[in-house]
Amino acid sequence: MTTISQSIWIRLERQAFFFGVFITVYMGFFPLPTNSYTLVIPIIFISLLGLPHGALDYKLLKHLVPKKGQLAAVSGYIALVITTVFLWILFPHLMFISFLIMSAYHFGGDWPLNFSMRTINGFIILGLPTIFYPRDVMIIFEFLVSSSGAIFIVDALQIVTVICGIHLIIMILFKRLSSNQCLEMFLLGALSSVAPPLIYFTTYFCLFHSLKHFSEISVLLNRASPIRLLRLSLPVTVITLTTGFIVLMILTKSFRELLDQSLFQVTFIGLAALTVPHMVLVEWIRLKKVTK
Repeated sequence: MTTISQSIWIRLERQAFFFGVFITVYMGFFPLPTNSYTLVIPIIFISLLGLPHGALDYKLLKHLVPKKGQLAAVSGYIALVITTVFLWILFPHLMFISFLIMSAYHFGGDWPLNFSMRTINGFIILGLPTIFYPRDVMIIFEFLVSSSGAIFIVDALQIVTVICGIHLIIMILFKRLSSNQCLEMFLLGALSSVAPPLIYFTTYFCLFHSLKHFSEISVLLNRASPIRLLRLSLPVTVITLTTGFIVLMILTKSFRELLDQSLFQVTFIGLAALTVPHMVLVEWIRLKKVTK
């Protein structure tokens, strides 16, 4: 039996899917030029719709961890954020590759799949832009790692994506995936072929990944409504955006870097620093649910 709370999330996911179809059709007929707006628009949407789903981690820790262990849990979470930033500065190539692998597994968890299928789905989601827009992806990666490193990572992602794509097609033919998942993967494939990488990823992150995570969190937080979840996430979201803005100003003025490059580095490395502990927390929660 579907509760009222569940029906709200089901309806939102259907609306998100059709909005994704609209974006795909629109981008097919009216492609965006590559300019600063291509960077600014994704950052705005990720800040408003994507970032809040990770900003609820504090509430989850308070809800799931016994009171006497909450200080240690929050301290460990913050320590992991700081450690990620420092490791990224010291070992950018290694951290970038590690982050991509972790993200693939995390994104694959949008659906209840086993380890191999989660990883396959995740690498397809991450790697699709390298098939249709390899040059654009390479330019983005060069903001984060060296030129030779960017070429290697893009080439590797292309190979992995093709292999995973073949495996996914076989799984679809043998009806090992649900119809909803097949439709979503087909839509993401179509979107990645017509939208610049940042627009593609923003659409996936905000419409599909964040929404599914909000739905999962809602169950843990006493069937909280979407509005209540956004309200709960507001304080941490504001603090994070303020910190990011300050760091951006420091980078731009102190190092005289191009605004686009500083903006991208702050956004990506900042998201990575927040995402690593977030992914660890999510997997801990899922493991806890399985072992109950």
